[in-house]
Amino acid sequence: MLMEDYKEVVKDLKLRGWDSKPFDRMLSIRDEARGDLLPFLKLCLTEVPKGGTFVDAAFSYISEEEFKELISYAISESKNHGWTDVISSVIDYASLQFPRLLTDHLPGLLESRSNTYYEKWAWRKADDELVDQLCDIICSNDRRKNDAWECLVNIRNESAILKAHELFEKGCPRPQIGFDTYSMESGFLVRDGKSRRLTQDNTYHIIFDDEYLTELDQGVADSVNYAALSKRNHPTWTLKGGDYKAYKFGGVSESACGCCGDGLHHLLEIPDNLLANSGPISLSTCLSCLGWEEDQLFYKHDSAGNPTPLKVNDDKCDPEFKAVPLRRAEVKIVRTPERWKLQDWGLSNSRENLNRILGSPTWIQGAEYPSCPTCNETMAFCAQLDSGLLLEDEDDEEWLWGSGGICYILWCSSCNVSGMFWQCT
Repeated sequence: MLMEDYKEVVKDLKLRGWDSKPFDRMLSIRDEARGDLLPFLKLCLTEVPKGGTFVDAAFSYISEEEFKELISYAISESKNHGWTDVISSVIDYASLQFPRLLTDHLPGLLESRSNTYYEKWAWRKADDELVDQLCDIICSNDRRKNDAWECLVNIRNESAILKAHELFEKGCPRPQIGFDTYSMESGFLVRDGKSRRLTQDNTYHIIFDDEYLTELDQGVADSVNYAALSKRNHPTWTLKGGDYKAYKFGGVSESACGCCGDGLHHLLEIPDNLLANSGPISLSTCLSCLGWEEDQLFYKHDSAGNPTPLKVNDDKCDPEFKAVPLRRAEVKIVRTPERWKLQDWGLSNSRENLNRILGSPTWIQGAEYPSCPTCNETMAFCAQLDSGLLLEDEDDEEWLWGSGGICYILWCSSCNVSGMFWQCT
């Protein structure tokens, strides 16, 4: 079998469009001629200005050194061709996978890049010198001061957040929505001149076994969406490392729902010490009521980690959408490599494993940190579960949070209270 010629892939794409199956052929390059991926992507930057899922997916297969070279090439090409979709994608994905590689380019990006949704994400790992430059721009009433302030608030460290808070009135482009809206997107809450992190740097992925992944793949076997091909095509589904202990996922809980009275559905067992917990914590909810009968549900956990609903209705409801439990499974909790600590729901485009514990949430409709119903303090991010998970009843289709969103789980360490809600488009 001849190796795929990356130049022919691009030529054929320009001639026949998506009928040329560029995603499948990109995977062939990855498997058979790994060294051609970088020149293939460079060629796409000049010849395929609109990019595509096959380009976006390929970013996950090149090394850090190759990504560094691709960033420099993309920025150079932007001066000749402007910020095309494919050139913008390079910077967008780099801002997640390797934000430190963008540091030397940030001043130029502030000057040249168009106002896109992901534009300010490139500043996530800016150093102190760059922070000072942004502050100088904001304080000098430079025409770029609003952009500079949004870059500042997107730098995910305490010093930058406090400076963004101090310069809020001077630089924020939309002060009417409040500072919290911006700071919570970066995982911080500022009160009385002090910041509090609502996320943790330590990040873990929930890793399913081969049998589970095979069943997930069967659900999209006939899909025409190239982004939904085998889960094994993205590294976040097969991460290795950590201990080899298995943790309980899915099934049922011994507790009852406070809304409908039926048994709670077990979601995930949190290992010892991840939340300063001395024993495992059972995260459970009612899949029939969460998001349908109640926007948010909260549970108090006893010394053994078992949940009890904090709100119990005297008149039990009859849920409109009665759900079966998630499929019982044993999963691994694996420490996430630096490259995959930051993920985005839109850019993942069904390819990536977004089932995570701690780290930074991948919001769909913006940051949302509810208050603990026991102490009224803002809760911190604990975990998230994506749509597409298997259900206990094999005749049912995959589980969806709403129309295909994400369930977010928050935690109050002072009260041992979990809170849950989901977002979707």
